[in-house]
Amino acid sequence: MVIDMHTHILPHMDDGAKDTDMTRQMLQKSYAEGTEMVIATPHFCHGMDRKRWEAKRQTAWEAACRIAEEIHPDFRILVGAEVYMESGIRKDLEAGVPLTMHHSRVILIEFSMSANYMYIKNSVMMLQSMGYEPILAHVERYQALMQQERVKELSRMGVKIQTNTTSILGHSGRKVKRYVMQLLKQELIDMVSSDAHDMKYRVPGMKKCMKYLNRKLDASYCRQIFGENMRQLFISSV
Repeated sequence: MVIDMHTHILPHMDDGAKDTDMTRQMLQKSYAEGTEMVIATPHFCHGMDRKRWEAKRQTAWEAACRIAEEIHPDFRILVGAEVYMESGIRKDLEAGVPLTMHHSRVILIEFSMSANYMYIKNSVMMLQSMGYEPILAHVERYQALMQQERVKELSRMGVKIQTNTTSILGHSGRKVKRYVMQLLKQELIDMVSSDAHDMKYRVPGMKKCMKYLNRKLDASYCRQIFGENMRQLFISSV
C-alpha cells in the first residue's frame, strides 16, 4: 500500500488547497498515481484558536473524505497535523488539542529552518517525555541537520525521519538531492511524502519518485518508506 503521510489537501485550512475543487484535483492526481491512502496534515501553530482550528479541520476532512469516496470507495483519507515546534506547543498538547496522526501518539513536527540542533534535540526529548513519538518533517530543510551524524543521533533516539519527493527529484537543488540520497542509502529516511500544497508548484503524487528510487535502492526498503513504516507506526488498525 502506498501512503502519502504529509499533505495539505484539506480545503480552506492553510496554504494548501484553496477550495474543494483544488482538493478534488489533488486527490484525483494522487489516486491516479497509485496512492491508496492520504494523511491530511494541515499546519498548526501555537496561538491559533484551538477550538476553531479543530472544528475547521473536522469540516474540511469530512469534505475531503466525501471526495475521496467519489474517486474510489477504497481511497482513504486520514487526519493529522503538521505542528510547528515552539515553546507554547506543550500547553496546546496538555490542553488536549488533537495534533497527532490518526488518533495515535505519533506527531509530525517541523521547525524554523534556522533552528539550532540543541533546540531540535531538546524539543524532541520534551515530546518523548510526554509520551509522543515524533516524526521530523522534511529533514532536508534544516541547516542544523545537514550533518549525517546529527540525523543518525535523532534516529537512534527514536525520531522518525521524513523527506519530500520534490527534494529527491532535485527540485530543491543538486546539493539537497545529493544529501537526501546519502541519507536514503544509509536507510536513515523512514518516510517519503509529497508535502503537496497545490497543483502547480507542490503537487501530489508519488509515482515518479517511487520509480526513481526503485532503480537506486533495495526494493524492500522502498516498500517501507512509501507505506509499510506508516502502517506499522500509526495506522495498523486501518
